[in-house]
Amino acid sequence: MKRSVVLLVLQLTLLMGRAAHAQEPRFADELDVEVVNVDVVAAGEDGAPVPDLTAEDFAVLDDGQPVQVTHFAAANGEQAAPLHLVLLFDDAQIQPAERSSAYAGIGRQLDRLLGAADRVLVARLGAGLRIVQPFTSDPALLAEALKQLEKDPPGIPSDHAARKAVLDEIRSGDAPSATALGSGNTAGGQMQSNSELAAGTSLTSVRSYAERRRTEVLQSLVSLDRLVSALAGLPGRKAILLVSPGFDLRPGEGVYQTWLEKYRSTRAARGSGTVDMERPGLDLRSALRDLAAGASANRVAVYVTAPAGGDSGRPDPRNVGGSSIQTETGAGESLHLLTQGTGGMAVFNLEGIERLAEGLESDLHRHYSLAYPSPRSSPQGGDGAWHSLEVRVSRPGVRLRAPAGYRAKTADQRTQERAAAALLLDVSENPLNVQVDLAEGKRERDGSYTVPVSIKIPLSRLMLLPHGSEHEGRLAIFLLTQAESGLTSGNKLEAPVRIPNAQMVASMGQIGAFATSVRVRPGTYRLAVAVRDDVAAVESAVSLELKVQETGKKGRGKKNAT
Repeated sequence: MKRSVVLLVLQLTLLMGRAAHAQEPRFADELDVEVVNVDVVAAGEDGAPVPDLTAEDFAVLDDGQPVQVTHFAAANGEQAAPLHLVLLFDDAQIQPAERSSAYAGIGRQLDRLLGAADRVLVARLGAGLRIVQPFTSDPALLAEALKQLEKDPPGIPSDHAARKAVLDEIRSGDAPSATALGSGNTAGGQMQSNSELAAGTSLTSVRSYAERRRTEVLQSLVSLDRLVSALAGLPGRKAILLVSPGFDLRPGEGVYQTWLEKYRSTRAARGSGTVDMERPGLDLRSALRDLAAGASANRVAVYVTAPAGGDSGRPDPRNVGGSSIQTETGAGESLHLLTQGTGGMAVFNLEGIERLAEGLESDLHRHYSLAYPSPRSSPQGGDGAWHSLEVRVSRPGVRLRAPAGYRAKTADQRTQERAAAALLLDVSENPLNVQVDLAEGKRERDGSYTVPVSIKIPLSRLMLLPHGSEHEGRLAIFLLTQAESGLTSGNKLEAPVRIPNAQMVASMGQIGAFATSVRVRPGTYRLAVAVRDDVAAVESAVSLELKVQETGKKGRGKKNAT
């Protein structure tokens, strides 16, 4: 479904009704200095936490340059910051026989995981990302979500059956036919012809399978990256516990190698090597490294566990006479790549989930938080670029796990992340007391609908500065929509606020209404609005449901977003 967001004329209207909670005008003459926060886990050679380090024991390098740590805290038994934890089940990779043990294994550790986190969200990767249980601290809701996951089919076909079908085709493709019976020369020639035909036919199937598999893996990585970006909009620390056997680094390679070993002497084999999976050095390692870098940049630690031991316990796919199927090349390595540099860890069988949960709980309750002023702080935020981090410890025998770097986010990047968190995770903060109202949509010639959106903010919540005969403020507004195919972002709206000095006292009881619109095709959407007060550097994000019907009658959101 093709959709677009159209941002129309923005205007400010003073509503004569009084704001519910009028406040005094807010003024400022300085900006907060941006700081870089670095969370560090310290352990001895035996793996036990090291609880007695001080600020003097650490050295931090930002892009290779030493910086002065100005804030230091040791969380020994208590969290220094709130934690949001995501339990993410990779149904696109988990084999059907492993699903029950995966959900049950996590279920047995719910108490420990809830002891580590303030709130937990349950989601699944499959045909995209689906939130099963929004963030909650209620163990009954989480347990019910796990039961529901086990009961519900993943919504995508199992790779097990598709791979087995291709391997079976390779195994039986050149079996002698009845016409091959006869003289030796005739039979030999016919069998060679059968092999050439089978080689070409099955290579087409192998390539089709590999292309489909690569698309599925990339779709999972895109969904995971989207989740990481949404988590970045939440305050405090964030962690993802991913239950997955790992991602194919070279999707289809194992099946292709099986084909090549059988048909190496055919003309089809001599003509292969023309697609990505058939050429060495072309794989998904860089995509996984980029994803881990993004998680590190957003203070999201990634923990992973494999339902059945990763690649280690699986039979060889080249055993084409059997029915066993193995995860493709490098699945275990992919899990290491995901955790590398995020401060997380990996275990490679579900029996290790207890150790992983214990480690996660220990990491979050016994870690060190270091902070220093950003070398790139400005009124517009950071430079938006990735910067490497290196944390060193002077005490011998101590091993550190810390992020590999961070992104010095611009103000716009931060606000967009807040909108994504509200949209995808239904998590929002609203210090500006923003309210969003939807009006009936107007049908356009191309069949889309323009839906008016009114964004209302009590003027008493804004920070206004005197400038000549007026008080001025500046707002930045972002709109995001979500349907079944993902996110669509509109352009940033710049919204100046100007109030004559003589009207300042009266205006503090009024509401500013900002009018814009979205253009969408008929369907059901989530709409998120993020507003930033540029003067105060305060952000709000809200979300609501938007329904557009073919009849031209628009279903309003379930409620106004406030």
